[in-house]
Amino acid sequence: MINYSIVLRRTDISDENSPKRAYATAQYTEVTDLDRFCKHIADHGCAYDRADVAAIATKIVDCLREQLLAGQKVKLGALGAFYISLQSKGAESAEKFTSSNITAVNVVWEPGKEFTNLLADAEFNPVPTRSIAAAALKAEKAGNGVVDVAAIKEEEAKKRAEKNPSNEPEAPNEDENPDIV
Repeated sequence: MINYSIVLRRTDISDENSPKRAYATAQYTEVTDLDRFCKHIADHGCAYDRADVAAIATKIVDCLREQLLAGQKVKLGALGAFYISLQSKGAESAEKFTSSNITAVNVVWEPGKEFTNLLADAEFNPVPTRSIAAAALKAEKAGNGVVDVAAIKEEEAKKRAEKNPSNEPEAPNEDENPDIV
């Protein structure tokens, strides 16, 4: 089950007067770490125990990193393929371009067959945003029966303004939604 909340976002983030539309934002319920994930794999009728699965997963990470740094594209079957992309500062000419112009090395994941159409198998559940859920829990613990959603929205807008005093457009963060529905 995929939980999602609804946010209103401008159709053009650089234009404050552009119309807003409602969009879904995925809301995860918890984070599964490597140890728990390896136990999950081991519990699914695997011939290996959690420690063996963790050792294999760790070795996969080590070898994948090594192969990527060697310039290889690594295909891992149904999991997909991994390869490197680069970001760089432009140089005046090809002759003046050096490796010092490269500013970032990024790992790209190209999903395998099992990941290319998750929509067909997904089930969705609407939930409040994390900030509203946290405010509701806080109010409940304090014995208050009401949560002021408008105040939460206003507080989030203030935080965004403090983080971005130049008022330059920025992509919305799923934890700090511009408008919460």
